[in-house]
Amino acid sequence: MKIFRDKGEIVIAGIPTQWVAERIIKDVNDLVHMKGSDLVYFFEGSPGIYGDGLVIRVMLSRFLNENEVGVLVKYFELRNARIDVY
Repeated sequence: MKIFRDKGEIVIAGIPTQWVAERIIKDVNDLVHMKGSDLVYFFEGSPGIYGDGLVIRVMLSRFLNENEVGVLVKYFELRNARIDVY
């Protein structure tokens, strides 16, 4: 997972199935979506054994603050994901 604070973008890569992607979207929505801000999702790649997994790009209408970045980092660390914050 990559968080780009400067651009207001979150990139989540290597998602194996659409069900995992759905759960991640729901959780990210619950963690960072606030009243008055919009999240736009873009999907790339293909799930399954022949692909490298889905890639979800979350475009934010505002930049993330330190607390929100910390919450996302902790969420993905608990799921054994590698996280890069830029």
